[in-house]
Parts: sequence; structure tokens; C-alpha cells
Amino acid sequence: MFIEIVEEIFAKELGNKLVIEQYPWKRAQQNVKEGNADITVSVPTSERLEYAFMSDKPILKMYLNVYTYAGHPKLKEIREIQTVQDIIALKLKPVTNLGNGWHKENIENAGVTTSYVQGDENLVQFLALKRADIMIDAPLFMNHLINEYKLGSKIVKTDVLFGPINFHLLVSKNSRYAELMPKINKAIDKLAKNGKLEQMASKYSHL
Repeated sequence: MFIEIVEEIFAKELGNKLVIEQYPWKRAQQNVKEGNADITVSVPTSERLEYAFMSDKPILKMYLNVYTYAGHPKLKEIREIQTVQDIIALKLKPVTNLGNGWHKENIENAGVTTSYVQGDENLVQFLALKRADIMIDAPLFMNHLINEYKLGSKIVKTDVLFGPINFHLLVSKNSRYAELMPKINKAIDKLAKNGKLEQMASKYSHL
């Protein structure tokens, strides 16, 4: 989905040819930081804004659901979580991927001990094996992986929500595209106003 949105902005709106490379979250952020990649789509954090410019508007907004493993002894209490403090009070240990800056700033830094794994595919399997109590992530991504790995009977998606979180286009300060930020922002604004961003996101909402 992010690839389609980025191509819409750069190729169709700005007329720039892109070479798309996919990496795990942490590696992708590191490539932008070191100037080995020009662009990524991510949640702006204080650390990321030290090495990248962010778009004025998000290209995607989404809520995160709390997931747990089937048969968790505190399932009833997990379904009633409202704040990070509830996670602490229940002594729950989440798992997330190594590049999840939102989790680090909003969950771990609030005092929640967290396990980290490499890649989202390892994330769902880690939870299914009961090696963590919960994960807090976007159904847009997680539901697809849960179905792909046939873990529907082992993982429970609750109605507990965190967010919304905003995904922005981040452009490396070392990139030649950095000087195009005004045009990039104008293109994103156009796609937001004509409904194209929402249209592209809705194509994946059933996953």
C-alpha cells in the first residue's frame, strides 16, 4: 500500500522515477538516516526528525488494536485496557518489531518492558507461541499476516484501540529530494483533497 501511495506522489504527481526497495522497519530507517535511501514512510519521532524532513500532512492515519494469544489467562482484563497504565498494572509484556518507534516512545518509554523481534512475520509467530502477552499493531498489516500464517485460532484481536497514529512521508536530509519538500507537500495535499489517498487505503482495509 505504501508503495502505491509513494509512486502516486513521486511518479505520477512529480514525474520522478523511483527505485523501490523493501526492508525491515529498522533497516529502512537506518538507510534513510545514512543517506543510502531517499524516502521512507513511517511515524515521525524525535529521533527520525533529526535526519529526515516529514511531510506536512500524513499520507495515512490508522488506529492500532491490542492482540493477545488465544486462551490468555487475563483475556477479560486485556479486553478492558484503556491506557498504558492498565498494561503496567496487569504486568503484561508486549512484543513489537525493532523499527517500531511509536511503540518505543509511547509504550516502552512509559515503563512497559517490551520484547523486540526482527520483522512483522516474526511478530505474529512470537505472540502465537505465547512468548509475549500482547502486541499493539495495525489490523491493516497484522490481519493479513495472521491469515497468511494460519494463526487465526491462536491470536485474538481485541477491540482495544490506541492511536490514531499518523504515517508521514519522510525524506532524508541528505537526499536530492529534500529541496522538493514544498512540491511533495502540495502533491500530498492534492491527493488528500481529491480523495485519492483515502481511495488507495480503502483497497487494503479488508485484509
